Amino acid sequence: MMMVKKIREIARKLLEEGKVDVVLGYEKGTEPLSERPFVARTVEEVERLTYSPFAIQNLATYLPRFNNNKVAILARGCTTRAINVLISEGQIERDKIYVIGIPCNGVIKTRELRESIGEEIEDVSIQNGEIVIKTTTEEKKVKFEDWLNISCKYCEYPNPLFYDVLVGEEVKPRGGGYPDVEDYEKLDEDKRWEIFEAEMSKCVRCYACRQSCPMCYCEHCFVDSTEPRWVEPGFDKTDLESWHLIRVLHMAGRCVDCGTCELVCPEGVKLLFLTRKVARDLKRDFDYVSGLNPEKPPFFGEFRYDDKGDFIL
Repeated sequence: MMMVKKIREIARKLLEEGKVDVVLGYEKGTEPLSERPFVARTVEEVERLTYSPFAIQNLATYLPRFNNNKVAILARGCTTRAINVLISEGQIERDKIYVIGIPCNGVIKTRELRESIGEEIEDVSIQNGEIVIKTTTEEKKVKFEDWLNISCKYCEYPNPLFYDVLVGEEVKPRGGGYPDVEDYEKLDEDKRWEIFEAEMSKCVRCYACRQSCPMCYCEHCFVDSTEPRWVEPGFDKTDLESWHLIRVLHMAGRCVDCGTCELVCPEGVKLLFLTRKVARDLKRDFDYVSGLNPEKPPFFGEFRYDDKGDFIL
């Protein structure tokens, strides 16, 4: 609650002094275990702002919509990485953004946790490393770490890379690495393909992954194109698989591993084993990590003579 109080104090002061037009943050959702993006435009609306590990969306997604405004934004490490990518791609301007930095201990897989409880949840809180869930019949406790977003489990950048004001103390990085990707790669080719097909078959093409992604800002997405038509409408498995594979390639060198795409999927499609595989390969083969420097060219916008090129041979 101290963090929420501080966030509201900062937001209130910024709006009162006219330093920003809007504050991008989170408000309570319609049920426990949920917080949703919220735009506070008035001092009165500041009281709706909140923050917890149940706030799963990356707020950088909404910044291009406010290019004509001075915006304050609650920003975790992955949020600031996304801001850097958007700046490098000419979508937003840093001097129009006031960053309220939020050190992050990770966000929770809220949909999966809710489904595992299996009954109506009346209240939820986090106490001593546990998520305490009160249902209509009992109180349940689960370990916080067991329900962390995969990206958060191995996050190297939990603290904002830059900020105008920081709320709270910085937290210790988790050490990074891609053990989940390595486990997938250890499987034989047939098993990997089986997993890929099984996951993609769940997709209902609601495009929640696209809409929530800070890097998916194209006014006209390839999947919506009719001339030429890259992907047919409907649920043919080839088109479902093509949609996700092409999107992952579009994210190469741009994805900041916030995990929002997987977290918001209503069907529980696993997507991070694809995006994190690409991120791992770029780091291993090209020493490239997205979103660390807004002045660094995008991955596909840079040619280096010292690129090993081993993967070509």
